This record gives sequence, structure tokens and C-alpha cells, in this order.
Amino acid sequence: MSEFDFSHNYLYFWDIFEKANLFLENVIATAGQPFDDRLITEYFRSPTDDGGIWSSYFNIAPKYGVTPQEVMPETAHSNNTRELIQLINERLRGGGYHLRESFAGRVSQQDLYKEKT
Repeated sequence: MSEFDFSHNYLYFWDIFEKANLFLENVIATAGQPFDDRLITEYFRSPTDDGGIWSSYFNIAPKYGVTPQEVMPETAHSNNTRELIQLINERLRGGGYHLRESFAGRVSQQDLYKEKT
């Protein structure tokens, strides 16, 4: 094995997945706070972002592993992630609003965790 290039796309997928999950977890944990709370506003302003950081890699690689570039190569979306992130954030905001509305309708936080999955 003289050359090995791991798939950045693979790690990027799991990075976004984990960030999306964190957003939904934060929405559920703060479901009882007013929507105009500064923390809630910040969560909904940017549910996930495009930047990867070392700690993300440090946690993601051991959890999901790495794979060769040839197994999960770059795609049009992985090379231009702005639109992808916009779409994901739109869906996350919608899901976050739904979870908050469910909590306001007297659904327990425990049930919200079930709904999230």
C-alpha cells in the first residue's frame, strides 16, 4: 500500500450527520424556553455549518471509521456544499419547529427523543 487517500466525503457526511443530531438534541433540551431566547435564536440561525474542526474528526473517525477515496469519492455536492448545507438547514429548522410545537402541545421530552429518531 504505497498510496492511500481516505475519503473526505465520507467523513464530511458523518460530520454533518452529527451536527444535525446535536442541533435536534439541543432543540429538545431547550424546548421549554421561549423561542426568542438568545440561545434558541442562535441554534436556529445556523443548525449546521460547513466547517470541520479537528475535534470533529477526532470523534468521528473512531466512531465511524475511515474509508478509501475510491469507495466514497467526491461528488458535485461535496465539491460545492453551500446549497447542500442550505437545504439541510432548511429541513433541520422545520424539524426543530415541529419538535418545539409538539412540546408546546404537551408532548413529553422523552417522546420528542423518540420522534427525533
